[in-house]
Amino acid sequence: MFENILNKWLDDISAMIVNAGTDGKLVMSLESFNTTMFTFVKSVMETVILPAAYVILALFLVLELHKASMRAEGAGGGIQLSAEIVFRVLLKLILCKFAVDCSLLIMDSMYETSLHLTTGIRDALATQTFGSPDPDGADTETYRVLIEDMNLGEQLGFFIELFFIRLVVKFVLLLVNVIVVGRFIEIYLYIAVAPIPLATFPHDELSGIGKNFLKNFAAICLQGAMIYLTLSFYPLLFNNPSQLGPGDLLSVFALLGYPILLAIVVFNCKGLAKSICNAA
Repeated sequence: MFENILNKWLDDISAMIVNAGTDGKLVMSLESFNTTMFTFVKSVMETVILPAAYVILALFLVLELHKASMRAEGAGGGIQLSAEIVFRVLLKLILCKFAVDCSLLIMDSMYETSLHLTTGIRDALATQTFGSPDPDGADTETYRVLIEDMNLGEQLGFFIELFFIRLVVKFVLLLVNVIVVGRFIEIYLYIAVAPIPLATFPHDELSGIGKNFLKNFAAICLQGAMIYLTLSFYPLLFNNPSQLGPGDLLSVFALLGYPILLAIVVFNCKGLAKSICNAA
């Protein structure tokens, strides 16, 4: 009675698990993910944030020139030493001005590096050396054989199990999708305000703001590659259903642990990426 429904639900669960990381969001460029949002972020950065960053740079220019003049006066080295000290300050500020102007290019380059890692993981999985990303390749035949041997009561119990497993898998994959979309929003926010943290580099005491900003952005970029790698592990676990023994009909419920484990690991990807990048 429930045999067709159970087989269909097994196919659905298999497809959801095996295709968990192949929806394409994690291998999209910043512009292709949401062109309108990316254009808006660039507009905000260029018209609002960039002028504020120039003001900060100008303030640091005055402070650094004042400090340079004090050092030159204290050094007592004459005009040549004074000019050398001032030249170093100006060179540092010119380089920082260039970095602020190229904020979008710097941030996009960091993201593209992480995107290269993600596409490399995708290509490695596509070779099918470690496991098939095809839903038809998932090993559900063991379950089908057992379903055929079940009586009505056993099929009803199995139906209840699969109902909860299917529900949990859908909920976990929804959470993963929310995390992935939220990561893109964070990246857009970082890009929008990037010129201001980068403008702090000339100041010795405040330069840590810019350094920590880049570390955190690198961590968010790396998070995408780690999430994709985690999702790539998922079908490899499911393709080896060793939990299901010939006489243990309820052992399929052990598959419920896989989506829960997936959610835990995906939630921890950001913290792990931050620890790798030494971001605060």
